[in-house]
Amino acid sequence: MEVITLTLGSERYAIESRFTFEIFALSEFSRVPGARGTLFGLTVWRGGLLTLLDVRTSLGIPATALHDLTRVIVLGDSKPEFGMLADRVHDLRTLDVTELEHFADERATSRRPFVQGVTSDATIVLNGPQLLTLHG
Repeated sequence: MEVITLTLGSERYAIESRFTFEIFALSEFSRVPGARGTLFGLTVWRGGLLTLLDVRTSLGIPATALHDLTRVIVLGDSKPEFGMLADRVHDLRTLDVTELEHFADERATSRRPFVQGVTSDATIVLNGPQLLTLHG
């Protein structure tokens, strides 16, 4: 499986590259008044509006301030659906799915549905299809 690695909070994550349409630096955005949950705001992308989600809340990670390394990962299945905020994006790598271990973090039961497994170097692999349900 080909994945893009990223940082959310202090942890390293990965998401399958097949769900990724583009990655760009977040420069301008607008907050949505009264927004709750994962909804962070909106930004202009390719001449249209792109919804920005901060999935850290769904993963049990404390939100941090935006900075110059903040990136938006445009995610979707057959078409771009939303932008996911990431503290940093690292690289593209290939993982052997059979080497993923069960993710056992009893403190964070809320994030279990969004996690496919964990690698031997502690990279948490996100479940792409489940993550895409956050936009619905």
